[in-house]
Amino acid sequence: MALADIIVHVDHQAGSATRLAVAIGLAKQHRARLTGLFVITHPYYQPRHGAVETAAVVAGEMFEQQVAGAGIESKWQCVDWSVIGVGMTEIVIRHAHYCDLLIVGQASQEPAGTGIPADLPERLVLGAGRPVLVVPYAGTFASVGRRVLVAWKAGRESTRAVNDALPLLKQAQLVDVLAINSPETYGDNGKSPCADICEHLDRH
Repeated sequence: MALADIIVHVDHQAGSATRLAVAIGLAKQHRARLTGLFVITHPYYQPRHGAVETAAVVAGEMFEQQVAGAGIESKWQCVDWSVIGVGMTEIVIRHAHYCDLLIVGQASQEPAGTGIPADLPERLVLGAGRPVLVVPYAGTFASVGRRVLVAWKAGRESTRAVNDALPLLKQAQLVDVLAINSPETYGDNGKSPCADICEHLDRH
């Protein structure tokens, strides 16, 4: 299992360049193709907005400049969705179906009116059916995934999340597994609730 196809959502917010740098680093690490996705939506009927078109051009230029010389296969995709009333979440989810990892940004503290839903990451996690990496809007990140914390609770959601994260976990320097349980929920013979998942991860 490896990451071969990564999509990064690029927008006109300040954290977009940092998010793109993280995506390029992961694409290089996994020798994956990186697609930059910029979405233009039309929430209601209106003439095409020049500022949005300008933002798309600027984002595309930033993408091309940052991937140049990175030694990765890349593709820029500006989606001008012509169907009125279809939101950004639905459009990104449609494209996320065809990747191994979707990288998006945490909602920033920028004023409202950017056209990006504040709960976009949460809605993508629930709807995309693909692993989603959420990059914080503040700070810079020279590396991703060297030290990983797995929040474990035996069940479908945790099982899927750990399985989807295996390409990152296998390259980590350290993986900690955390379960918050009462003694009554310990496994067979009083084993730690993390014992079985740690044994499984050790096989990888």
